[in-house]
Amino acid sequence: MTIPDSPRAIGVPHDAWHHYQKSAIEYILDSDKRYVLAEGHTGVGKSACVSAQAYRWEKVTVLTASHSLADQYHDPYGFTIIKGRDNYLCAYRNNKFSCDYCSFSPATNCKVLGECEYHRAKMAGLRAQRTVTNYYYGWWSRTLKQREGLLACDEAHLLENVVLDIVGVEVTERQAKRFDLPPFPSILGATVRQGTTFHKELERWLKASYDTLRPQSKEPTDGEIITPDERAANNLLKKISSLGLALKGGEEWFVKSGSIVRKTKYGVEGGMSCKPLEPGNFVNNLFSSFSKILLVSATLGDPESLCEILGIPEGEWDYDSFSNPSFVSDNPIRIVPCPAMTAKAGNKDYEIQADAIARVIKRQKPTDRGIVFTTSWHRVKEMAKRLGERGLSSRIYVPERGKTNDQVNGYLDDKSRGLIAVVPIFSWGHGLDLTPDKCNFSVLAKTPWMDWGDEYVQARAKREGGKRWYDRWAALLGVQAVFRVREGNRYICDASWGKVHKYSPRWVRLEGE
Repeated sequence: MTIPDSPRAIGVPHDAWHHYQKSAIEYILDSDKRYVLAEGHTGVGKSACVSAQAYRWEKVTVLTASHSLADQYHDPYGFTIIKGRDNYLCAYRNNKFSCDYCSFSPATNCKVLGECEYHRAKMAGLRAQRTVTNYYYGWWSRTLKQREGLLACDEAHLLENVVLDIVGVEVTERQAKRFDLPPFPSILGATVRQGTTFHKELERWLKASYDTLRPQSKEPTDGEIITPDERAANNLLKKISSLGLALKGGEEWFVKSGSIVRKTKYGVEGGMSCKPLEPGNFVNNLFSSFSKILLVSATLGDPESLCEILGIPEGEWDYDSFSNPSFVSDNPIRIVPCPAMTAKAGNKDYEIQADAIARVIKRQKPTDRGIVFTTSWHRVKEMAKRLGERGLSSRIYVPERGKTNDQVNGYLDDKSRGLIAVVPIFSWGHGLDLTPDKCNFSVLAKTPWMDWGDEYVQARAKREGGKRWYDRWAALLGVQAVFRVREGNRYICDASWGKVHKYSPRWVRLEGE
């Protein structure tokens, strides 16, 4: 299928196509597969490629991981946005509560429906040719799935985590005390499958919790006011009910309950966490009614691995990696000779690496600002100390824990001198980029494998294909980190990168130092 030479002719607000953009759009339009994976680096025009699908499809629905990404489809591409109920004020309750506290079931019985901002946005989005919303709304909304046509999943490399988080259930000790739930079952980090002893224990707890919550929850009726406690009980009841149904599907789940379930900025918190080990059997809930599925991201990585993880059948997908050739040639990742910074690395290895990173920094202009990524706060402090010992102490900045992005952005705003921020990669917000006026180079000091001390990570990595999943995420996180710098030099100072690079996006080019 050949699209017009003018983007405006098909409702895309640009004066001209880039040649690589036009060929990518036509590749997607021509594919006879239900699933198309489209990967392109930042700035290549992925949103325009998605918008252009309206040339063939009567309905184009986009799911994003954040409101900010949805806004980028709204302006300039004219997509109608549907947000969740809690983003709109309830007209029936005098705009003092969100629409999440709706007093009517179904909501169309509301006496002031014509004044409801959520209802207006929802109906406008359902009618529009181009509509954007978030993954959570796309998962739960039955009416959105009636749009059919093409579904585009933006930042699709996050899709597996989004689905696992939606399907999984976490109940905290505070919630248990608030609603007087029965004691959590004693499952201290175990893989649970239907029919096992742990599964039966969990089912008993779910049934007892359901019976406890039922009298405390309340569905909205004809204008009756729902209290915050009733709403919270109702939401938790729905979670527990959906978990009970999901557990009957035969998938393996990782379950942990007790005094330490999750870490927060306030310390550890007890409770119970249930999460499936694979997303594949659940992803189709997003896809089921749509004729075409387009998965879009700068960092899809190895397409075979991604399709295996998402349960997309072999032979039912196409893949295209499109890029601006000049961007690829001008933006290599430079591999600096260093030891492999694995768990076996000793003090000598870290000293050799610090020498190499210090040389990299000193080769930049004195006024250049940069960022060094490593994998933990412990490593951050060690790296800052070692770089300081190599004559860089006056330029090194280590943020405090919490709001790392804001601190580093504020620090790099200082244009008076060259500065280097040292931060843990896992604290850096997804999708946050550093513009050339703030940052000129980035260094990845350690391949960012996920924490092996996390029992869920261990359980998943030990499954068939788990090592591939583990290495793939290290590659994607590493590429995302060094390309936080939009323009400038990018370096990797860890020989273990060679183990994971094959899972990197195909537009990534390595270059030796």
